Amino acid sequence: MSNTEILRHEVTFERLKQEDERGEYWSARDLMPYADYADWRNWNDAINKAMTAFRGLGEDTRGHFSVLAPKSTGGRPRADFRLSRRACYLVFMNGDPSKPAIAAAQNYFAVKTRQAEVMEQQAPAKMPTLQEALRGWADEVDAREKAELAAREAEMEAALLRPPAEAWENLVDTGQDYDVATAASILNRDPAISTGRNRLFQWMLDSGMLYRRAGGQLVPYAAHTEHLRLKPQSRPDYEASDSRARKEAHAQVRVTVRGLEWIQQRMREETRPDLTEIAPLRNVISISSAR
Repeated sequence: MSNTEILRHEVTFERLKQEDERGEYWSARDLMPYADYADWRNWNDAINKAMTAFRGLGEDTRGHFSVLAPKSTGGRPRADFRLSRRACYLVFMNGDPSKPAIAAAQNYFAVKTRQAEVMEQQAPAKMPTLQEALRGWADEVDAREKAELAAREAEMEAALLRPPAEAWENLVDTGQDYDVATAASILNRDPAISTGRNRLFQWMLDSGMLYRRAGGQLVPYAAHTEHLRLKPQSRPDYEASDSRARKEAHAQVRVTVRGLEWIQQRMREETRPDLTEIAPLRNVISISSAR
C-alpha cells in the first residue's frame, strides 16, 4: 500500500472521528465498511470479541464500548456502538491485514493509541486550586518552623550537656570564682532565673550548700567544697565601739564555675522554663570571664 493510500485512509478516519463530553470516539456504523463487513450482525460479533479481549486485559469496557442511541433513517432504527480509540484498535487488530483498508486502520489506530499514551505520561500535573495551594504552603511553613524549633532545642540541649572542651578547660585552668553578688548577676542572665545577692545567700542556705557557724561565719558543707570557696578578708571588718579591739573579718564566700553550673541546674529544675528561651550558662560565664 502506497504512502498516498495510507494518508488517504488516515484522513478518512480523522473525518469520521467525533467528540462529546467524554472525549473522542468513532461510530461502529461509520467504521463498518473499512472493516470489510457488509452485514451488521457479523460486525457486531467482531465488536463483541474485541470487548471480550478487553475484559481479558483487566480493563473496564464501559468507557470504551458503549451503545449509542439508535439512528433512524426513515425505517427501523439502527443499533450502533460508541468506540474509543483503544476499542477501535482492538476491533481492527482482529481483522485481516492483507486487506488494504484493514491494514490502514490497524496502522492508524495503533499509532494514535501510542501517541495518546505518551501524551498522557508527559502531561503536567493538575494545577492546584488557590485554596489547595495556600493550604500546601501553610503546611510547608508549619513543618519548617517545627523542624527549626526542634533543631534549636537539640542544639541548645547539646550545648548544655556537651559544651566546647576548650572553653571549659580554660575556665577550669584559671580557677575562676565570683563573689555572691557577681554570681547572682551571672545567674540572672538565664531568663529562667531571678535572684540577687541576699536571695542567693538564702537559697544556698536552704539548699544545704552553706551553714552558719557560731559568730555568723558562713561555711560550705563538705559536699560543696568544689562549688564554694572561702576567701580570707585582707582587712578588719570593723572596730568594737567599747573596747576598740579589732575583730577578725569573716571570710568571703566565693562561687566557683562548677558551683554556678550546679546552682543554675537546680534553679532551673525548680522553675522548668521553656528550653528554647534558655542560653547555656557556660557561654554566659565565658563572656563574663573575658571581661
